[in-house]
Amino acid sequence: MAGKSKAAANAAGVPDYQQEFSKRTIKNYIASFLAPIGFQGLSAMLFSTYLVYVYTEYLGVGAAAISTVVSVGVIVDAITDFLMGMITDRVITKWGKAKHWFLIMAFPIGISMALMWMVPATAGSTMKLVYAFIVYNVFCTLLTATRVPGAAIPALVTDSTKIRGNMGWMSQIAMAVGASAVGWIVTPMLDAQGESLATYRLISIVCAAIATACLFVTGILLTEQRDKAEWMEVRKDYAKMHNDKHESMGAQIVNLFKNRYYIQYLIINAVQGMGIFFVFGVLAYWLKFVEGDMSKMAIVFTALNIPNILGTLGFAIPNRFLKPKQIMLLTVGGQMIFGYLMWIFGAKYFTLMIIALCIKTVFGGMSTPMGGIWIPMVIDYGEWKTGSRQEGLCNAGGTVISKIVTAIATASVGFILAANGYSGGGSITQQGINAINFLFFGVPAISVTIGFVLWLFWDLTPEKMDKYRAEVKERKEAARAERVAADAPEEKE
Repeated sequence: MAGKSKAAANAAGVPDYQQEFSKRTIKNYIASFLAPIGFQGLSAMLFSTYLVYVYTEYLGVGAAAISTVVSVGVIVDAITDFLMGMITDRVITKWGKAKHWFLIMAFPIGISMALMWMVPATAGSTMKLVYAFIVYNVFCTLLTATRVPGAAIPALVTDSTKIRGNMGWMSQIAMAVGASAVGWIVTPMLDAQGESLATYRLISIVCAAIATACLFVTGILLTEQRDKAEWMEVRKDYAKMHNDKHESMGAQIVNLFKNRYYIQYLIINAVQGMGIFFVFGVLAYWLKFVEGDMSKMAIVFTALNIPNILGTLGFAIPNRFLKPKQIMLLTVGGQMIFGYLMWIFGAKYFTLMIIALCIKTVFGGMSTPMGGIWIPMVIDYGEWKTGSRQEGLCNAGGTVISKIVTAIATASVGFILAANGYSGGGSITQQGINAINFLFFGVPAISVTIGFVLWLFWDLTPEKMDKYRAEVKERKEAARAERVAADAPEEKE
């Protein structure tokens, strides 16, 4: 338990959960690496790539029908993300807020993965759709029960900005490894077994087994800095701040939006994310109508993925020497500069544009792990501001906003192209081409510029957080001393 680990702090008085390479921290590093492989790479990535394909090609379900099932699943997933955030903050066991979810959900997630394509091939289309709807939504809900607590790991296990940054870095690498692992598993199995429904069912079982193992081992290794007794003290402190009122679900949401840094962080991520989603939404149109060569899709995807991994790997260097805000200004500024260079080069100078895209993507990959620093700091500030720690809800809110922004960007592409004269059928006007260029180059460059300006005004620093944490500690000690004093007369009687 967390309390026992704290008692074993080193002679210098630094708790092991604050030491960058203590035995406990190394276990938590491993947990933060394995968790995304289980709840993202080998599970969500497998079905986002192959779910619709297998149902249409091997189970005979209409593409529109199964796509509708998946779309509804995304909406359900967004709702359960938010609910799971609230549940994570309210359901506390002897281990804390997150550990138990991995131990409880690992095997149900594996079972739901293995069952995804097990509907009988001879069943009717309606039965197959009902089966897909039930199993897919059960899978998404179970996955959310580990994904939201998993995102909260850096905030739950330490207060060290350095360790949190390391964990954010490792989790991003793990997501890339997990996504790649799907290809490492699928391709050899298809080559060995042949492409068939039986092979895809076997693939889902293999991926389910590995994902289950990753999630269960995460649950075994993970150790939070607060156990249940300490969380109960946090709740008592909250009640003391709010006239002996315990935090209701409504108050939980109100407190979340009292956190100005949470709102600011959501806005920055929504603005910057909008540009990224427009790139993917309009990419095929740009290659077909502007570049005129769909075969270059592989080149663009390579430029969007490999440099991103390299940038994530390279994050360890600035995280060692620069402050968090300096890292953001460096990386977002780099994305801004090379985003405008991409716009200048365009399709006319395709090679130069790809080089600029690669460098921009390196900067983007380098900035991604910063979420492991910023969100925990936002959570810490929220505790200072309102007395409420919201690891679950803060992380869930970000994923909900991401899904909303994705939906808006995806829908906007079609409306904008239609408004500029595109009606399908392989032909497009010059106005439509201009619109595609603006969506592909202009929107991302402008969105990252706005993000850069917003980061200039960000003033939540590690130094400020040290001060806030010290005030929270003093406040808690005073409240506990007051409770002890209030109980003393009763003990004498």
